[in-house]
Amino acid sequence: MSKLKKDKEHIVFIDRLIEKYQHHPSMQRVKILKDKLKQEKLEDKSFYQSIKEKRATSH
Repeated sequence: MSKLKKDKEHIVFIDRLIEKYQHHPSMQRVKILKDKLKQEKLEDKSFYQSIKEKRATSH
């Protein structure tokens, strides 16, 4: 079996697992944590962007 075919089957398997267990409490916690991380990443990005802009205007 080719590597590409194995990879596709693996992706399908993972998608099925996610679909099957998406409402499980553990998966809900994972989703909440992922959302928090995304929010923190956006906050960090805007924070560092503002620092970058302040440094650019102070020089």
